[in-house]
Amino acid sequence: MLDPAATTISTGLSASGIAQAARASMDAEYASMDASGKPFNYDSANGTDWYTLMSGLDRTALAAVSSNQGGLFSTKEQGMAQYIMLQQEQLATGNHSGPMDLESKFTPAPASGQGYSIDSSDATVSNRSNVTYASIASSENLSMYLDKAGSYEKSTIGWAFNRASVQTAYEEEMGAANKPVDSKYVSNLSIVGMLSELMKNAQKAHVSSNPSVLNVTDLFNETWAKGHEAAIQAALTTTRKELGFSQS
Repeated sequence: MLDPAATTISTGLSASGIAQAARASMDAEYASMDASGKPFNYDSANGTDWYTLMSGLDRTALAAVSSNQGGLFSTKEQGMAQYIMLQQEQLATGNHSGPMDLESKFTPAPASGQGYSIDSSDATVSNRSNVTYASIASSENLSMYLDKAGSYEKSTIGWAFNRASVQTAYEEEMGAANKPVDSKYVSNLSIVGMLSELMKNAQKAHVSSNPSVLNVTDLFNETWAKGHEAAIQAALTTTRKELGFSQS
Protein backbone atom coordinates (compact mmCIF):
# COMPACT_ATOMS: atom_id res chain seq x y z
CA MET A 1 0.00 0.00 0.00
CA LEU A 2 1.71 3.17 -1.22
CA ASP A 3 -0.58 5.55 0.66
CA PRO A 4 -1.23 4.29 4.19
CA ALA A 5 -3.83 7.02 4.71
CA ALA A 6 -5.97 5.94 1.74
CA THR A 7 -9.39 4.80 2.95
CA THR A 8 -12.26 2.72 1.61
CA ILE A 9 -14.17 0.86 4.29
CA SER A 10 -13.16 3.32 7.03
CA THR A 11 -13.89 6.58 5.20
CA GLY A 12 -15.50 9.16 7.47
CA LEU A 13 -16.01 6.79 10.39
CA SER A 14 -15.32 7.26 14.10
CA ALA A 15 -12.94 4.92 15.91
CA SER A 16 -15.79 2.64 16.97
CA GLY A 17 -17.31 2.83 13.49
CA ILE A 18 -14.04 1.73 11.90
CA ALA A 19 -13.86 -1.26 14.24
CA GLN A 20 -17.47 -2.24 13.56
CA ALA A 21 -16.96 -1.99 9.80
CA ALA A 22 -13.84 -4.15 10.02
CA ARG A 23 -15.66 -6.72 12.15
CA ALA A 24 -18.55 -6.90 9.69
CA SER A 25 -16.22 -7.28 6.70
CA MET A 26 -14.25 -10.06 8.35
CA ASP A 27 -17.37 -11.88 9.49
CA ALA A 28 -18.67 -11.77 5.92
CA GLU A 29 -15.40 -13.29 4.69
CA TYR A 30 -15.56 -16.03 7.34
CA ALA A 31 -19.11 -16.84 6.20
CA SER A 32 -18.12 -16.80 2.53
CA MET A 33 -15.25 -19.21 3.12
CA ASP A 34 -17.53 -21.49 5.14
CA ALA A 35 -20.11 -21.47 2.34
CA SER A 36 -17.44 -22.39 -0.22
CA GLY A 37 -16.66 -25.58 1.67
CA LYS A 38 -13.20 -24.31 2.53
CA PRO A 39 -13.51 -22.61 5.91
CA PHE A 40 -10.87 -20.20 7.14
CA ASN A 41 -7.59 -21.96 7.91
CA TYR A 42 -5.23 -20.01 10.13
CA ASP A 43 -2.38 -22.28 9.04
CA SER A 44 -3.04 -21.90 5.30
CA ALA A 45 0.04 -21.91 3.06
CA ASN A 46 1.79 -18.52 3.05
CA GLY A 47 -1.09 -17.12 5.09
CA THR A 48 -3.37 -17.13 2.04
CA ASP A 49 -6.51 -17.17 4.16
CA TRP A 50 -5.24 -14.24 6.23
CA TYR A 51 -5.24 -12.03 3.16
CA THR A 52 -8.65 -13.30 2.07
CA LEU A 53 -10.08 -12.63 5.52
CA MET A 54 -8.80 -9.06 5.56
CA SER A 55 -9.10 -8.30 1.86
CA GLY A 56 -11.86 -5.76 2.47
CA LEU A 57 -9.88 -3.74 5.00
CA ASP A 58 -7.90 -0.60 4.27
CA ARG A 59 -4.85 0.12 6.44
CA THR A 60 -6.89 2.22 8.86
CA ALA A 61 -9.24 -0.71 9.44
CA LEU A 62 -6.26 -3.03 9.85
CA ALA A 63 -5.01 -0.66 12.56
CA ALA A 64 -8.36 -0.97 14.34
CA VAL A 65 -8.05 -4.76 14.26
CA SER A 66 -4.41 -4.86 15.40
CA SER A 67 -5.17 -2.53 18.32
CA ASN A 68 -8.36 -4.44 19.21
CA GLN A 69 -10.48 -1.31 18.97
CA GLY A 70 -13.66 -1.84 20.96
CA GLY A 71 -12.53 -5.28 22.09
CA LEU A 72 -14.03 -6.80 18.94
CA PHE A 73 -11.10 -8.88 17.74
CA SER A 74 -9.34 -12.07 18.82
CA THR A 75 -5.64 -12.26 19.64
CA LYS A 76 -5.00 -14.15 16.39
CA GLU A 77 -6.89 -11.56 14.37
CA GLN A 78 -4.84 -8.79 15.96
CA GLY A 79 -1.63 -10.61 15.10
CA MET A 80 -2.67 -11.20 11.49
CA ALA A 81 -3.54 -7.55 11.02
CA GLN A 82 -0.24 -6.46 12.54
CA TYR A 83 1.68 -8.82 10.25
CA ILE A 84 -0.05 -7.47 7.14
CA MET A 85 0.61 -3.88 8.21
CA LEU A 86 4.30 -4.58 8.84
CA GLN A 87 4.50 -6.28 5.45
CA GLN A 88 2.98 -3.21 3.78
CA GLU A 89 5.59 -0.99 5.45
CA GLN A 90 8.49 -3.17 4.40
CA LEU A 91 7.36 -3.63 0.80
CA ALA A 92 6.67 0.09 0.32
CA THR A 93 10.11 1.03 1.62
CA GLY A 94 12.00 -1.54 -0.47
CA ASN A 95 12.44 -4.52 1.81
CA HIS A 96 11.20 -8.02 1.06
CA SER A 97 8.53 -9.30 3.42
CA GLY A 98 6.61 -12.47 2.71
CA PRO A 99 7.16 -16.03 1.45
CA MET A 100 10.84 -16.84 1.00
CA ASP A 101 10.15 -18.53 -2.34
CA LEU A 102 9.11 -15.14 -3.74
CA GLU A 103 12.15 -13.22 -2.51
CA SER A 104 14.10 -13.81 -5.73
CA LYS A 105 11.33 -12.06 -7.67
CA PHE A 106 11.32 -9.02 -5.39
CA THR A 107 12.96 -5.78 -6.54
CA PRO A 108 14.75 -4.39 -3.45
CA ALA A 109 13.91 -0.73 -3.99
CA PRO A 110 11.39 1.59 -2.34
CA ALA A 111 8.30 2.66 -4.26
CA SER A 112 9.13 5.40 -6.75
CA GLY A 113 7.57 8.84 -6.61
CA GLN A 114 7.11 8.74 -2.84
CA GLY A 115 10.17 10.72 -1.79
CA TYR A 116 11.99 7.72 -0.36
CA SER A 117 15.76 7.40 -0.32
CA ILE A 118 17.13 4.83 -2.76
CA ASP A 119 20.61 4.68 -1.24
CA SER A 120 21.30 0.98 -0.65
CA SER A 121 25.05 1.37 -0.23
CA ASP A 122 26.76 -0.76 2.40
CA ALA A 123 29.46 1.89 2.69
CA THR A 124 29.76 3.41 6.14
CA VAL A 125 28.56 6.98 6.67
CA SER A 126 31.73 7.93 8.53
CA ASN A 127 34.84 6.37 9.98
CA ARG A 128 33.41 6.84 13.46
CA SER A 129 31.00 3.89 13.25
CA ASN A 130 29.82 0.97 11.13
CA VAL A 131 26.49 2.66 10.34
CA THR A 132 25.79 2.33 6.60
CA TYR A 133 23.95 4.57 4.18
CA ALA A 134 21.51 1.72 3.57
CA SER A 135 20.70 1.46 7.27
CA ILE A 136 20.02 5.18 7.59
CA ALA A 137 17.93 5.18 4.40
CA SER A 138 15.84 2.35 5.81
CA SER A 139 15.09 4.32 8.99
CA GLU A 140 14.35 7.47 7.01
CA ASN A 141 12.01 5.69 4.62
CA LEU A 142 10.10 3.90 7.35
CA SER A 143 9.74 7.19 9.23
CA MET A 144 8.25 8.79 6.13
CA TYR A 145 5.86 5.91 5.50
CA LEU A 146 4.55 5.92 9.06
CA ASP A 147 4.16 9.70 9.00
CA LYS A 148 1.88 9.34 5.97
CA ALA A 149 -0.55 7.21 7.99
CA GLY A 150 -4.07 8.41 8.65
CA SER A 151 -5.11 10.14 11.87
CA TYR A 152 -6.79 7.06 13.33
CA GLU A 153 -3.73 4.87 12.85
CA LYS A 154 -1.54 7.57 14.41
CA SER A 155 -3.80 7.53 17.46
CA THR A 156 -3.05 3.86 18.17
CA ILE A 157 -0.44 2.53 20.58
CA GLY A 158 0.99 0.29 17.86
CA TRP A 159 1.73 3.23 15.57
CA ALA A 160 3.20 5.37 18.37
CA PHE A 161 5.46 2.54 19.51
CA ASN A 162 6.65 1.72 15.99
CA ARG A 163 7.21 5.36 15.10
CA ALA A 164 9.16 5.94 18.31
CA SER A 165 11.24 2.81 17.68
CA VAL A 166 12.18 3.98 14.19
CA GLN A 167 12.94 7.51 15.40
CA THR A 168 15.13 6.13 18.16
CA ALA A 169 17.06 3.96 15.71
CA TYR A 170 17.51 6.87 13.30
CA GLU A 171 18.73 9.30 15.96
CA GLU A 172 21.08 6.71 17.45
CA GLU A 173 22.53 5.93 14.00
CA MET A 174 23.08 9.59 13.18
CA GLY A 175 24.65 10.17 16.57
CA ALA A 176 27.00 7.23 16.14
CA ALA A 177 28.03 8.55 12.72
CA ASN A 178 28.45 12.08 14.14
CA LYS A 179 25.93 13.42 11.63
CA PRO A 180 23.11 15.93 12.24
CA VAL A 181 19.56 14.65 12.58
CA ASP A 182 17.19 15.82 9.83
CA SER A 183 14.08 17.18 11.52
CA LYS A 184 11.77 15.82 8.83
CA TYR A 185 12.38 12.34 10.22
CA VAL A 186 11.44 13.42 13.76
CA SER A 187 7.75 13.21 14.63
CA ASN A 188 6.04 16.30 16.01
CA LEU A 189 3.61 14.22 18.07
CA SER A 190 4.35 14.37 21.79
CA ILE A 191 3.71 10.69 22.44
CA VAL A 192 6.40 9.72 19.93
CA GLY A 193 8.97 12.06 21.43
CA MET A 194 8.25 10.81 24.94
CA LEU A 195 8.47 7.13 24.01
CA SER A 196 11.63 7.70 22.00
CA GLU A 197 13.38 9.39 24.93
CA LEU A 198 12.38 6.53 27.23
CA MET A 199 13.67 4.02 24.67
CA LYS A 200 17.01 5.82 24.37
CA ASN A 201 17.43 5.90 28.13
CA ALA A 202 16.60 2.19 28.23
CA GLN A 203 19.24 1.43 25.62
CA LYS A 204 21.86 3.20 27.71
CA ALA A 205 20.89 0.86 30.54
CA HIS A 206 20.96 -2.11 28.14
CA VAL A 207 17.21 -2.67 28.50
CA SER A 208 15.54 -3.92 25.33
CA SER A 209 11.99 -3.46 24.02
CA ASN A 210 9.40 -6.06 23.12
CA PRO A 211 9.02 -5.86 19.32
CA SER A 212 5.25 -6.38 19.49
CA VAL A 213 3.35 -3.66 21.33
CA LEU A 214 -0.28 -3.19 20.30
CA ASN A 215 -2.08 -1.68 23.28
CA VAL A 216 -1.65 0.19 26.55
CA THR A 217 -1.21 -3.02 28.53
CA ASP A 218 1.62 -4.14 26.25
CA LEU A 219 3.23 -0.71 26.48
CA PHE A 220 3.06 -0.49 30.25
CA ASN A 221 4.60 -3.97 30.49
CA GLU A 222 7.78 -2.57 28.96
CA THR A 223 10.45 -2.34 31.64
CA TRP A 224 11.38 1.20 30.60
CA ALA A 225 7.75 2.37 30.89
CA LYS A 226 7.52 1.51 34.58
CA GLY A 227 7.03 4.62 36.68
CA HIS A 228 6.11 6.70 33.64
CA GLU A 229 2.58 5.39 33.10
CA ALA A 230 0.77 8.60 34.04
CA ALA A 231 2.99 10.78 31.84
CA ILE A 232 2.65 8.38 28.91
CA GLN A 233 -1.12 8.26 29.29
CA ALA A 234 -1.30 12.06 29.43
CA ALA A 235 0.81 12.41 26.27
CA LEU A 236 -1.29 9.77 24.53
CA THR A 237 -4.54 11.50 25.47
CA THR A 238 -3.23 14.85 24.23
CA THR A 239 -2.05 13.33 20.96
CA ARG A 240 -5.35 11.58 20.35
CA LYS A 241 -7.30 14.78 20.92
CA GLU A 242 -5.04 16.60 18.47
CA LEU A 243 -5.67 13.88 15.90
CA GLY A 244 -9.43 13.90 16.49
CA PHE A 245 -9.67 10.36 17.85
CA SER A 246 -10.20 10.22 21.61
CA GLN A 247 -10.64 6.41 21.44
CA SER A 248 -12.89 6.55 24.47
